[in-house]
Amino acid sequence: MKKTALLLFLALSVISCNFQVNSNKDSEDSDKVTMSTVLDIHDEVMPKMSDIAKLSGALKPLITEDSLAQKKFDDLVRAHEEMMNWMQDFGTKFNSDEIMNGAALSKEKQDLLIQEKIAIDQVKETMLSAISNAEIFLKEKD
Repeated sequence: MKKTALLLFLALSVISCNFQVNSNKDSEDSDKVTMSTVLDIHDEVMPKMSDIAKLSGALKPLITEDSLAQKKFDDLVRAHEEMMNWMQDFGTKFNSDEIMNGAALSKEKQDLLIQEKIAIDQVKETMLSAISNAEIFLKEKD
């Protein structure tokens, strides 16, 4: 009986410690979101805006022929709009000193930055998916 109680106690202790470590890891990960991290993601996908413009131009003449072309075109337009909206929104939440010079962020601004990282990750995914799908569609049309 004592052995069972001891084993149960040890098991609960390990589980409790593991939960604490994982909880701390999640908060540490969110603390690691920096302005640079967010801007790097933006800078990675911003040049893809020209790909969106080129692909949109290539799809436009096909729209009357194929409703799938319209869908691919609409996806590209949505991806473009998401990036433009994200940039505008981001610029209203942070000042130039925070963005350009890495000025310290308040707790509230750090929380906003975490949300902006999630948002730019989504923009990236939307853009890359729309581009890839449009390229595949156009290759199949050739």
